[in-house]
Amino acid sequence: MSIPTVAVTCTAYDQNGNPVAGGLFRARLDRTETYNGFVVPEQVIGTADANGTVVLQLWPNALGVAGSSYRVTAINPDTKQQYLNTTAVVPNSACNLHEIIVAAPYPPVDASEQALIAAQGALALVTAQAGIATAAATEAEGFADDARPAPPQPRPRPPPHPAQPPPPPPKQARPAQAQQMLPQAHQRPQRKQD
Repeated sequence: MSIPTVAVTCTAYDQNGNPVAGGLFRARLDRTETYNGFVVPEQVIGTADANGTVVLQLWPNALGVAGSSYRVTAINPDTKQQYLNTTAVVPNSACNLHEIIVAAPYPPVDASEQALIAAQGALALVTAQAGIATAAATEAEGFADDARPAPPQPRPRPPPHPAQPPPPPPKQARPAQAQQMLPQAHQRPQRKQD
């Protein structure tokens, strides 16, 4: 894995507005930065072309955790005099040096924020992996459904039996008066008591 960089275009002109061809540009980090366990290069040097332009591939300070910035200097090859000495903070996109000179440095990220950023990265990775696994399981389930024979259809039920008359109501105990009205043959003989 390599450390990401962005193109920072630097152009220099002398006091008469003429490009400074061959100008030596140097961008140096003001503190050590690491990215995914790698130490970011401390310094990048480039020489301007005939138009006074050089493109430096710089690590974006926006990705850092130490609140770093670059000290950018340029030296005129004819006079050996320094004609540029400024601080720049590189965003995570290509830019021109004159656009980022006045940018304030990104604030440092403390250990708890670094841990939170790492946890959020791990969560994003796990979430993506879970989504992939879910999609694969759904796809596999679809293949299994295609290969599985259709379940047997239930047998039709026979038609219900013709309606039967309702059962007779339960027998109820007859009141004493009703027993007295029964003929004598149906009454029980009473036992004599001695």
